[in-house]
Amino acid sequence: MIAESPAQLPLPFPLFAQAVTEAPVAVAAPARSPAAPTVEDDRLQLCIERAGQDPATALAEASAWVAAAKGANRSKPLECLGQIYTVLLRWDAAESAFAEAAGVTPSSDDARRSALFAQAGNAALAGGHADRALSHLDAALGVPGIGPLARGQAEIDRARALVALGRLDDAVAAFASAQRDTPDDPDAWLLGATLARRRGDYAAAQRQIEVAGKLAATDPEVGLEAGVIAMLDGREPAARKAWQSVALVAPGTKAAETAKGYLAQLGDAPAPTNPPTSPRPVEGR
Repeated sequence: MIAESPAQLPLPFPLFAQAVTEAPVAVAAPARSPAAPTVEDDRLQLCIERAGQDPATALAEASAWVAAAKGANRSKPLECLGQIYTVLLRWDAAESAFAEAAGVTPSSDDARRSALFAQAGNAALAGGHADRALSHLDAALGVPGIGPLARGQAEIDRARALVALGRLDDAVAAFASAQRDTPDDPDAWLLGATLARRRGDYAAAQRQIEVAGKLAATDPEVGLEAGVIAMLDGREPAARKAWQSVALVAPGTKAAETAKGYLAQLGDAPAPTNPPTSPRPVEGR
């Protein structure tokens, strides 16, 4: 049964319930420094590729590589270890490996050090440790000289950690920073819209979801969120349209099933109301 008020609609609202606890488990690209690739870089790339194919063998090889390395030379084998633990969903171990890799990376390699702190933050988020994630991400953002793309991506994850900690005002500011630094990243706008919607600021939510829609027109998560915002803002026809588009463009997906569930809660669309027409004059009168 559909609730009378949009605010009471029993929709299982998506995104932030999962966004602060789930992280992609795909193997990430290695953290790169601007210099030309070295033999160690090539070894790291091969190690990461092996992690996606045969994590058990990769773990043994990376562990031996870490044990043989000293000082700053431990950074790349530790990074590979972190990637392997990510594939294995061993989040605490991944966090520790990435953080240690960042710690031994020379200060002259700012881009790589920042990326490793950010990876530690992602692993901490996936492991449910938002407080530790925030610390790692603050460290990533504190590295001097990082570019706007890296800064914006770290701000998105920092905002996710802040949401998990209940610091919503700070999360709003973090999303705003991410949107300034990476204006072409749809996640910055999608998650910012979700947070604004949760706070009841439907105007801000609508502005941000419209940008996300322009950047990722076929992303079903954008369509789902657009529909939720519209429904809670009292715009049922717009919500129906958004969810119908998700079911159409992403058939067979979890997002499509969610959209269909939302539409089922709404029931059939009301029949259009036609304006009354004047009676037709009788011929011959």
